[in-house]
Amino acid sequence: MRRKTGYKKRGKGHQPSLGFANVEFRQGRTYTDFEYAMKAKYTEDEVVEMDTVKGVREQGKRLLTIIFRRNNVMLLFLMPDGKAESVKGCLTILRQDWE
Repeated sequence: MRRKTGYKKRGKGHQPSLGFANVEFRQGRTYTDFEYAMKAKYTEDEVVEMDTVKGVREQGKRLLTIIFRRNNVMLLFLMPDGKAESVKGCLTILRQDWE
């Protein structure tokens, strides 16, 4: 006998949700907002960028990156997780070393 093969019936398409892009805390914090602020409000000397970078493995460790645009200097801090308390701890260490 011949084998009966075929594909399973697929579900109907659905509209993708805006999800993360539509979250309230992202209002005024998009890259286009950043570009506009760079052209209209600030100079390169006044800007410091800060971001967290998640590692490949799901162990929770992250890097806090701080970029000083005036000098093209990047500071990296290894954090145990991405919580606000970890960021505050890194900034506290930076402040103590600065003073």
